[in-house]
Amino acid sequence: MKLMMDSSIAANYKSRPQIARVISEQWCAGALYCAACTEDNFRRTSANTQAVDSFAPGATATIR
Repeated sequence: MKLMMDSSIAANYKSRPQIARVISEQWCAGALYCAACTEDNFRRTSANTQAVDSFAPGATATIR
């Protein structure tokens, strides 16, 4: 599991909550895996999807 987060992807953001969101969403999409299916990575949902940030296409659970 990759534990380092790439903070450079948030260089254009000033708001700390936005910086945290961008960095953590990118990390989640590339570093986590689904224990319920065979997916190696989570995928991001579309922008402004209510209460769901990521999902594994082969599973029914989502990351909130």
